[in-house]
Amino acid sequence: MFSAPSAMDPMLPRATSELRDLSLDVYKASSRLAGRLHPVTARTLAAVLRNVNSYYSNLIEGHRTSLLDIERGLAEDYAQDAATRDLQVLHRLHVQAQDAVDRLLDEQPETNVCAPDFVRMVHRLFFAGAPDEFLLQSTQDGSRSAVTVPGELRTQNVRIMRHVPPDAAVLPRFMDRLAESYDPTRLHGDESLLAVAASHHRLLWVHPFLEGNGRVARMVTHAFFRRVGLDGYGLWTMSRGLARQEAAYKQALAQADSPRRGDYDGRGALSERALAAFCRFFLETALDQATFMERTLALDAVRGNIERYCAARGRGEVPGRPKLPPEAAAILTQAFEQGELAKSAVPGIIHASERKARDVVRALLDDGLLRTAHHKAPLTLALPSHVLEDYFPKLCPA
Repeated sequence: MFSAPSAMDPMLPRATSELRDLSLDVYKASSRLAGRLHPVTARTLAAVLRNVNSYYSNLIEGHRTSLLDIERGLAEDYAQDAATRDLQVLHRLHVQAQDAVDRLLDEQPETNVCAPDFVRMVHRLFFAGAPDEFLLQSTQDGSRSAVTVPGELRTQNVRIMRHVPPDAAVLPRFMDRLAESYDPTRLHGDESLLAVAASHHRLLWVHPFLEGNGRVARMVTHAFFRRVGLDGYGLWTMSRGLARQEAAYKQALAQADSPRRGDYDGRGALSERALAAFCRFFLETALDQATFMERTLALDAVRGNIERYCAARGRGEVPGRPKLPPEAAAILTQAFEQGELAKSAVPGIIHASERKARDVVRALLDDGLLRTAHHKAPLTLALPSHVLEDYFPKLCPA
């Protein structure tokens, strides 16, 4: 069992040309995405992607639900079924945690997201108020169980498959080493995204909590991407990429636990080559997700998807949904492109009378496809869960 923080060296792999190029590609792809949407539309989509992030992060932990159930849970419209209701609570806490993290970083942009207090805060946000079943860890033989205290480091020693994390008594020393090694103010250039990748593994290697380490690590990664100024992050989610290749993700994590393999494998206790391989996997996944959303949010693609959806609704081909008027697509695509629409502009968009325009807008508001704060406020696009698969194919199951 490890007792000295040097047991997790190296904290960063050497920045090879391959890793530097990957980091640069991620920066470029995410930055292109940042300029693709009107800021109002971007904020609407980012809010929806919090639900998507929760869906995929919890899916990695074996908890499958639906975006509709997550959406209902956020509105405190809970299912009668206890198991579904518990998952809705868990997702609500996840989405609220991400919202709290984002607001904190907006207000305190110099936050060290690898500091012990920050990591413990994320855990507390996730699990304070969580159903009891998500706070229990049982031994492999089921002989006893321990309760996770939200926001508190574990006080027991554990074994995770073949990996034995550090002794609980010295966890604060390991957490301080993470904070020091991945302090964003000490990172320069292409080190930043390498640190995001490496810290993801090293935090999981330390395993600071009895339960919830995976969710916490992925939220810390979310915060780290934001902290290093990755433009466009929030319009794509790392958890989607990790969940879609869950076996490869877990294998890469396990391999990065490996001890050093000879004199040509770095100078630390752990394998530098294995850490570099994990960072490569991590950055390739980030690049894949940023480019996926870049393709998904291409203006022509979204316009075509909205038009096809509205046409299907107009023909009555969407079960459980009323028909939409033929003018719906023109209004929704303009709302997506422009961010906000003055109600007075709608007659010109659909080439119709004011009365007809009011009727069409009312139908879209009633269906939850548009929003407005009050009768004088502009119209903005809404993205309820039931349209996501049509507007943004393959983003997330409804």
